[in-house]
Amino acid sequence: MTTALLPLNTSVRTARTCTSPLLCDENVSVRLTAITVLTQLVLKDVMKVKGQVSEVAALLLDPEPHIDNLAVNFFNELAAKDNAIYNLLPDIISRLSDPERGMKEEDFSTVMKQLFSYITKERQTESLVEKLCQRFRTAKTERQWADIAVSLSLLSMCERGFKKLQECWECYSDKLTEDAVYQPLLSILAKLRRRAEPQFK
Repeated sequence: MTTALLPLNTSVRTARTCTSPLLCDENVSVRLTAITVLTQLVLKDVMKVKGQVSEVAALLLDPEPHIDNLAVNFFNELAAKDNAIYNLLPDIISRLSDPERGMKEEDFSTVMKQLFSYITKERQTESLVEKLCQRFRTAKTERQWADIAVSLSLLSMCERGFKKLQECWECYSDKLTEDAVYQPLLSILAKLRRRAEPQFK
């Protein structure tokens, strides 16, 4: 029986940027086997995930629902390991926002929403704010700036996180002329105001 081939979302992965070819294969069966085996190896501590985790994150957008569900399960299980997703997030963001990858803005936001849902500790949020702000200094394209700003806006920002954002002002102040940077950062303030205590308004 011939396995059907499904066209991959080209905004999710390309041959040039894929760090784990089996997870990016056009054949549904190959991707399914790859994510299943990788999940078992990682969760049983047989291997450590590095670059492959960004490809698993991209599978959150897979056109095959079963693979999409397996990717969600992978991160659900990984979240049970102390700080695992927190430690991997900077690399995931860097790889998915690579201009050569060509991921659509909407797709990037969808993936980040899922991944940031696992960040629940205030100190992790504060640290990620600082790390993301520092990336404004090395990001080379307007799209990368926008991805960083969107990532910041998707964090469950607390007062400490917002103060860290203010402290890092010099990292992104020169990028605020870009609407794709300004609007996501402005939304952070709006969300904080909506849920702030009276003395913090």
